[in-house]
Amino acid sequence: MNNQVAENITEMTNKMIGTLTTLQNINTEAVKSLTEKQFSIVEGLISSSTKQLEELSTVKSPEEVISAQSKIVGEVGETMLSQIKENIEILNESRAKMEALVSKEVNEFIEKAKNVAP
Repeated sequence: MNNQVAENITEMTNKMIGTLTTLQNINTEAVKSLTEKQFSIVEGLISSSTKQLEELSTVKSPEEVISAQSKIVGEVGETMLSQIKENIEILNESRAKMEALVSKEVNEFIEKAKNVAP
């Protein structure tokens, strides 16, 4: 009986370590995707700044300045909203993967505990 208990504890510990490793992999994947999105945002902002400088160098009146800046602000706003939506999708996907994994592991643990209990 003691060997069986020790084997069950070892098995559950190994399973828990595997689960934690999988959770870490999910987190790493999410952080990698979010970092790539952040680089995309930075590239977009740099591009917008360059475009703004180019457009402002050709304007001749205050109205043209306001018009050019309004256009660029609108474009940047659209880009930011798009990036935010993509970030939320990444986070939601990660959360769903984690919830499914934890739920599965908890259910398996409960079943295993029922089978081990005297």
